[in-house]
Amino acid sequence: MKQETLYENGPVRLMDDGGTLYLCDGEENYRITSEWHNPDTYLWRGDKTALVVYHGFTEEEIRMVAVENRTIESITGRAYDAEALCRLFLFGIREKEGCVDIGYLEKRCGQVAEDEEEDTGAATAPREVYGYQLKGTLRERVAQMIEVVSIGSYVKREDIRALYKGAGVPLYPQGEQFVKRYAYLFSSMSPAFEDEDDDAEFRFDTFMEFYDEEPATALRRAGAEESPLLCAVKAAAGCEVTPVGVYGLGDGATVYVGEDGRLYAIHQPPAVAAYDTIVDLMAAELHGHLPLALED
Repeated sequence: MKQETLYENGPVRLMDDGGTLYLCDGEENYRITSEWHNPDTYLWRGDKTALVVYHGFTEEEIRMVAVENRTIESITGRAYDAEALCRLFLFGIREKEGCVDIGYLEKRCGQVAEDEEEDTGAATAPREVYGYQLKGTLRERVAQMIEVVSIGSYVKREDIRALYKGAGVPLYPQGEQFVKRYAYLFSSMSPAFEDEDDDAEFRFDTFMEFYDEEPATALRRAGAEESPLLCAVKAAAGCEVTPVGVYGLGDGATVYVGEDGRLYAIHQPPAVAAYDTIVDLMAAELHGHLPLALED
């Protein structure tokens, strides 16, 4: 079967290549898939996910919009033609949103982070918080949080190794270095958010300090050889990985450090988001949730 262009607007195209749907952005091609039982949209760069849009569109719906020149509504009621669909997906990829709900992605698309934060702040009276005040964009505030409360230097390597050995989970050099650097990050200070409910929901727990259950039990679930989480992450990373903890808001992501130096976050298989730095990871997990200060 030959390649067929279903939609084209300058360097942006929707292509059918032998029955496989692609979103093309210049020389970069992203394979589009979905699962038959739900409309989550997966965009793949090679064998790794570039973007996952929860409650998005099925592959068949995207193809129909392009071929029949129609529009389709998202679950939020917003209408999309082929141009708008491509714009939404490419925005998510370029902004490295990772795994994101379509409602949030719609809100972010076409806005700069500073504008979004200003709009959010204007909607409600500012919350009074005490402690170390955070300033700047979300990413800048995340970087300040890490810098201010970086206290991992007292964590003993022998304690880290004992935990992983006792749980029967391999500990690789990059993972050990990460735990040594970031364990107990918020043990003495905690972030206060614009939305006060987020204070209790936010977590940044390495398995060294896991509070929901016995640390070795949580570690085995994330890193045992038969763990579906571990299998999904290793397949996405293409290298050995070390489970290091759970970060985020609400249903936090289990996070792994690859021997390639990247961080991999997974909420549920098979969707895995990759990040170059801890700031990238935390900014993605905190999207729409602005930290105001670090409280004593």
